[in-house]
Amino acid sequence: MEHFISELPEMPQAQIQKLLHKVRALNGDQDALIKLAQMYAVGKPYFSQAYPQRALYIYQLAAKAGCADAWYYLALCYEQGQPFFVEPDLKRARNCLDQSTLLGSKLGWYHLAEYLEFGLLDKAPDFTAAYRAYRKAAQMGLTDAIIRVGECLEQGAPYISHSRPKAAYRHYCRAMHMGNKMAKEKVASCLEIGHPFCEPSESLALSLRQTLRKKAI
Repeated sequence: MEHFISELPEMPQAQIQKLLHKVRALNGDQDALIKLAQMYAVGKPYFSQAYPQRALYIYQLAAKAGCADAWYYLALCYEQGQPFFVEPDLKRARNCLDQSTLLGSKLGWYHLAEYLEFGLLDKAPDFTAAYRAYRKAAQMGLTDAIIRVGECLEQGAPYISHSRPKAAYRHYCRAMHMGNKMAKEKVASCLEIGHPFCEPSESLALSLRQTLRKKAI
């Protein structure tokens, strides 16, 4: 067996990942389908060039099969327009986002919250609805959404009736424990400020910042 292995050509890790995702996609793995589509969209180092139409086709196939995140990525394609479509179409993008949230995509909920917060499609911003959508994504475990909910709680109006700094701090801590680097920075800032977020601790804040610097090196 070792002989056969030694005869195999060396293959870059990106190519190995591509082959594995192709096999899994053929077996009906929806996550693998999405990853494969992303590889086609990006091109290098997985392919010699980008193949946006192939990526779009796979997203469409996965969406028809009921993949929630595929609807989210279709929304991004409609937003971008070229090279996936002739021109952007925000209405279709919003429809795809709505479908992704119905199927339970945390990415879809987060992006829908951005639509609501910034008032896209010629609609006025709806901060309360945006906050609810961020909460949906946060409840599903998206760490960026957990941080965004924390920021809304910290700010208060216009997202909620009044500021809730302690609740904001708890959200930052939750996202930090899930491995989000931005959340670690948020927690460190809260520890430096202390009240009304938490008990102050400059030493713990310093320790968190040191771990961030070490990982950046």
